[in-house]
Amino acid sequence: MSSTTLIEGRSPMLNEICKLWLLIRKNLSVLLSQPLAVSIIILSPILLFLYTQIEQFISDVESTEIAETIYPHIELHHPFITSIMYSPANEVLKGVIEEVATILGANHTEAFLYATDLEVALLNKDGFVGIEFEDKLRSIIELPSEVNVALRFPLHLRSQVKRIWPHRLYDAINEQKARSIYDTEGFLIVQARLSEVLMRTKNESANIPQVLMQPFPDIRRTDNSHLLPMFNNCLTYFVFRFLGPCLIIGQQIVVEKQRNLREIMRLMGLTVGFNWLSWFIVAYIFYGIPMLVIACLMKWLLCPSTHFLVLFHIFFMYLITLICFTFMISAFVTSTVMAMATISLSHIASHLPYMLTGAEPTLSQSVINGLFLNSAIPSIWVQVRGFELRGDGAQWGKLFDYSHPDDNLSIGAILLLMMASNVFRLLICFYGDQLVPGHLAAGQKWYFPLKRKFWCPWDRPRQNVVGVDEEQPIANTYSRPTMPGFQEVLHNRPVIVEAQRLHKVYDDIEVVRDLSLKLYEDEITVLLGHNGSGKTTTFMMLAGMTRPTSGRVLVNGHDMATSTQKARESFSICPQNNVLFEELSAYWHIVFYSRLKGYQRADAEVEALKYLEIMNLMDKSSMSVKNLSTGMRRKLSICCALCANTKVVLCDEPTDCLDPIARREVWNLFRMEKTGRCIVLSTHIMEAAEVLGDRVAIICDGQLYGNGTPEFIVNQLGPGYRLVRSSTAYTFSVFTMCEFRSVRNWMIAMWQR
Repeated sequence: MSSTTLIEGRSPMLNEICKLWLLIRKNLSVLLSQPLAVSIIILSPILLFLYTQIEQFISDVESTEIAETIYPHIELHHPFITSIMYSPANEVLKGVIEEVATILGANHTEAFLYATDLEVALLNKDGFVGIEFEDKLRSIIELPSEVNVALRFPLHLRSQVKRIWPHRLYDAINEQKARSIYDTEGFLIVQARLSEVLMRTKNESANIPQVLMQPFPDIRRTDNSHLLPMFNNCLTYFVFRFLGPCLIIGQQIVVEKQRNLREIMRLMGLTVGFNWLSWFIVAYIFYGIPMLVIACLMKWLLCPSTHFLVLFHIFFMYLITLICFTFMISAFVTSTVMAMATISLSHIASHLPYMLTGAEPTLSQSVINGLFLNSAIPSIWVQVRGFELRGDGAQWGKLFDYSHPDDNLSIGAILLLMMASNVFRLLICFYGDQLVPGHLAAGQKWYFPLKRKFWCPWDRPRQNVVGVDEEQPIANTYSRPTMPGFQEVLHNRPVIVEAQRLHKVYDDIEVVRDLSLKLYEDEITVLLGHNGSGKTTTFMMLAGMTRPTSGRVLVNGHDMATSTQKARESFSICPQNNVLFEELSAYWHIVFYSRLKGYQRADAEVEALKYLEIMNLMDKSSMSVKNLSTGMRRKLSICCALCANTKVVLCDEPTDCLDPIARREVWNLFRMEKTGRCIVLSTHIMEAAEVLGDRVAIICDGQLYGNGTPEFIVNQLGPGYRLVRSSTAYTFSVFTMCEFRSVRNWMIAMWQR
């Protein structure tokens, strides 16, 4: 069989849509297996909303229809005017002002040469009104035909000293149209009398008509003023409404990273982006259920005039922002406790900008609010509230209109800011995911976006070892060719995996040094070494989960560093710790991994039944993994690695935590499954190497010290003991030799105390 051909009977690799659908079903299965979590996601937002609107249910107040209102004309109010100031000083203008003062009953007039002097005097002397003509009229000898005049009044209203101005004033509630502030403050009477005097001064015979002031009429409208306290309650508790669902989804994402589930799926051909996308879809499905209910309730209780699709669109954008926010936090943590604490604090903190800026933010403050999760959505509800109090509600045609002249941003503008912030959150999520991918995979350096290979991945430089041409295949020699522990390969089986001069350094410590190894089809290769010898690091480099400092790994001729996806087309690993979904069954696991590797559903179900029967797990097939014993979990992990005729299988300490009977079952399974595969096992037990290994590779201190058949290794390097005296405690200890080097007839034992 060719080394690049898949096992006969294997289905083609799943296309991208099928992989995504498989992941969505996986996420749904994980969540649905936790009824309490599902209840929190769906019920908590609805119950919290109903709690905030309970007054609306028990109250009999309803919206009222107000007919068209036509206001009478305004009888001009004549306030007590003490003094009139004006500029510029001129005899013609003096005559005009004195006549106005006589009509209004002002006892004092004062002239200033320039408008700036008038402004200073109004501030310092607190004059009633200032009449500002253009400075160019300072030298006139007769009144021109066109005169521009400005009336200067104090900043604060005299009639309502404690009133904050400007403010979000709703005409239908706070203003009496028949008594305008322009009238009560004296603006209208001064304007009218000044206009009359100017016209008479220019033309004494002019017939001045009587001009009456009348407010514009109000159209027929709906009075929704009773909704104001209901909206305030809604805004107060909105920050907590989706906090529970956010915590549940964030916890599930971090659990997959914490248990290394995501890395194992990635080894089997799954891209990390697909995993994020599947969680996005599932989260939106679960968030969408309470969102739809709340949107209907808001339409009924709070927004009767607003178009329902506008409400739906607002919630749609908010939920996308909520999910992106959850992803951004989850990408940086690997602990569920830390994830829930960080999400809670960040969720509440995102409401602070809205609270600090108050009801009347500036334009820059409004933009900042639109970038934060729980500050943007209250700003939108304020706009919706304004439209509702006006009686027309938020409509598609008014999406970019202001509900009040004092507003800085419209609903549409805030939604655009939320979209822009979501792009930023996804970029931060990608960055954090590369820094903290999980426990099995090595993270990138913080500055990886600044590297050339990040922007030009197709032009990635090779990591060569000095003096080695990686384009040439390595010879059947190893890093210690002078030692007799290396057996020459005589068969012609194809090479499936080839490690070429691997070297790995962690913090200036050499973990693996100059390791070269070939792994063949139809063989079980056992990596034998004590704890800390470098076996697991070698495994991680062979699987592509850890990038070697130098050297490379070829799988079916594909470089694991540059052609990772092709190298992993038929790849599987069983790590030292069991990597399983605790809430799901043993049968589900084998079906899922078989489907992920390319099997159709019917074939995957047959595969699951086969392995469950071989491992004597049929009676436990429907039981949740969390209820299985440690040994049963270990056997299930091995079945997940072997299922679907995977070409390359790596198993790290596969018989760890197994009793002798279970260990024998696993050994029989490996011997039965090795045909057509390349199986690599790591262990520190010589018995397992003798029983299973077609070839045994001895690793010590990160170096390869022997490679050959078990018989060859035993003949060359037999067992032995030695007596060791401790110079500090003056005691003697006997150690059984488990790892060794052989130089001719001398045995050198290697231990770790």
